Amino acid sequence: MERLSKNLQDVLDFLGPEFTTKTINNELCAYRKLNNKYDIHISGCNTKCSPFNVYVWDISSGESENSTLVNKAEYLKTIKDLGLALDEFTAKYN
Repeated sequence: MERLSKNLQDVLDFLGPEFTTKTINNELCAYRKLNNKYDIHISGCNTKCSPFNVYVWDISSGESENSTLVNKAEYLKTIKDLGLALDEFTAKYN
């Protein structure tokens, strides 16, 4: 298991047990599979100075290069903004 930064652990604690971690493009990200059609990746969780970027992927044709980006929220500065974006995306895609 990869060692988590303190900031990433704090983010995961805030997000709750639905989120785990997954390495995407050489970055350890917060990850949640919503259902068989969509998943969410959150980058920028490893340091406090990085903004959060949330990506919703259609994985119905497969993961990785077979998935399609369907929505995103970028440059979120606070964990509150992250929570609001996740609430919106979860309601729309779950």
